[in-house]
Amino acid sequence: MNAIFLITRPWYWLPSLASTISGMVCASPAGQRPIGRIALALVAVGPGLSAYAEVINEIADIRFDCGGTPKLFWRLPLGGGTGVLTNRTMSYRGAVAMAVSVGVLTILASVAVSPVVLLCSILGLGVATIYSMPPFRLKGRPVASILAQAAGYGPIAFYIGFLSVSHSVTRASVIVSLLIGVWVGCLGLTADLLDFEDDTRQQIRTLCVRVGRTTASLVIIFVPWLLCIGAWLLFYRMAFWVAVSYCLLSVMLVGHSSLVWKYRFARLPPGVHALTVVLEVLFPLCVGTLP
Repeated sequence: MNAIFLITRPWYWLPSLASTISGMVCASPAGQRPIGRIALALVAVGPGLSAYAEVINEIADIRFDCGGTPKLFWRLPLGGGTGVLTNRTMSYRGAVAMAVSVGVLTILASVAVSPVVLLCSILGLGVATIYSMPPFRLKGRPVASILAQAAGYGPIAFYIGFLSVSHSVTRASVIVSLLIGVWVGCLGLTADLLDFEDDTRQQIRTLCVRVGRTTASLVIIFVPWLLCIGAWLLFYRMAFWVAVSYCLLSVMLVGHSSLVWKYRFARLPPGVHALTVVLEVLFPLCVGTLP
């Protein structure tokens, strides 16, 4: 059971689940959300699609993780692999069976929601696969890897939630899904900073390795602030509790920016990436309520 928990990394489901919930909130008033379809959509994204992405990534990275150093925060591996396969806690066949199982779960839950949600889920499974697995392995292509993460955590997860409630795409939903995608894509560079030393030693040419710590840190710091300001300007009318949440998000972003800049020349502590995950959850929940 512990091996299943580690290889599926539920803590990394949270940003995509937040994006899905954001889509549901953006789509319809609270009284018009069918509970059954909502629950199935969340299953498709969390223990389905997100778990599949984590397992398939662990399988594809086994040869790199052998030489990597796990980055732990509260005993949870945030980078450098989980060690489940390299330590033989789970067999390779067991991991493949797990990937197939959660992939099937994604399909079944999506079929029960609607055909269009099924199409979104299939697209998500495809993006997760080509992100990690050869011959495409977008993870090894700096710009493509960011675009894949932005698409998966942004429009794909968002519209699985949105289309589980609504039957039509709105202009506001497109804007919100893109804001979330860019947010996660840029903040996701923190994971590359976390693995910077291992990637450099193993000659894995991530975007952070290519442009250097300082440039990557500047992107991580400034782009999210631009998105925060842009979202406020686009949807400046907000309820009181949303404004309070937005202020909390801004305070946490100040702390995150300060830490990223502080460690631009040194090994990034895993706790900074844990804070990144929290921000990847808060922003979708805030921005989805703005339209």
